[in-house]
Amino acid sequence: MENIAIMPNMNNKIKSYIVSSGGWEIEVDHSGSKGAVVSAVLMAFSKFQRKLTMSTVIMVNEKRFAEKDMVEKAEFILTHEIMNQLGFTDISNEFKKITL
Repeated sequence: MENIAIMPNMNNKIKSYIVSSGGWEIEVDHSGSKGAVVSAVLMAFSKFQRKLTMSTVIMVNEKRFAEKDMVEKAEFILTHEIMNQLGFTDISNEFKKITL
């Protein structure tokens, strides 16, 4: 069996993102905005535990735009989608009821 070097995909550059929801904000580095949201939500659960608040949407913005208050460049991701992706089905369903 020969060794094959795997070259990094240049399309997956790591960027800094600012993720916020329900009064908290976390900076995270990731290759994509949705992945940044998942990471930030996990970090928020760890940091705030039972005191964590979430709105029905999560805002994610590349740090370079967030620092310039360019909200129009931000993405808004439904909280119920992220909760479902994390396996929090009951929480996801509750957010979905509120959102829809």
